[in-house]
Amino acid sequence: MFSFLTSFLPTSYLLPGWLILDINPLIGLLQGLVGACGISVLCSLFRVHLLIEESWKEKLNEGTSSGRSSSNPMRAKHGLFGMLQFLFVTGILAVVGSRVASLVVLEFCLRAVSGLLTAGPASLHDFQLLVQSQFSLGCAISCSLHFLHEGASQCWLCLLLAAALSWYLAKKAAALLHHVIALYKLHSSQRYCGICISLLT
Repeated sequence: MFSFLTSFLPTSYLLPGWLILDINPLIGLLQGLVGACGISVLCSLFRVHLLIEESWKEKLNEGTSSGRSSSNPMRAKHGLFGMLQFLFVTGILAVVGSRVASLVVLEFCLRAVSGLLTAGPASLHDFQLLVQSQFSLGCAISCSLHFLHEGASQCWLCLLLAAALSWYLAKKAAALLHHVIALYKLHSSQRYCGICISLLT
């Protein structure tokens, strides 16, 4: 059935080289979904870390203007914009091949190592590291999945399971971020929420 449907698609000699996928589109879509979920988990956990640091700074500097003004950029991306961004990243990671993904990961590693060697650890700030590493993480996940399942007869089943687990982890990380944004200051002061107490320790 799938071969019958793909017979109506244009053949490879009618398309430019950069539009020809080197893998099955379903496998590429599942790999892109796992990579996008990995990026979502990284961003959620990184924002949780920054929110906790911001809360500690506000406790140390109560009454100052710097502690109040730093809470604006820590809003969770949800709704239509967040879903469109997630779908866009999934599509990009699905189209990018394993060779290009490995080159992106290699470039990020070389940039990070060269930055640490030349300017020291102070050169890489938290937001800068988050922006630079998120797409590289997605490329690393999709590239690793490609090499792990290369040559497998039913690799789409393993990728489907990996996509379901990564989707579950991304939802849990997003729920943790929303909980921290809404209730961390209250729960950390009163100490009756198990999630916030575990984040404090």
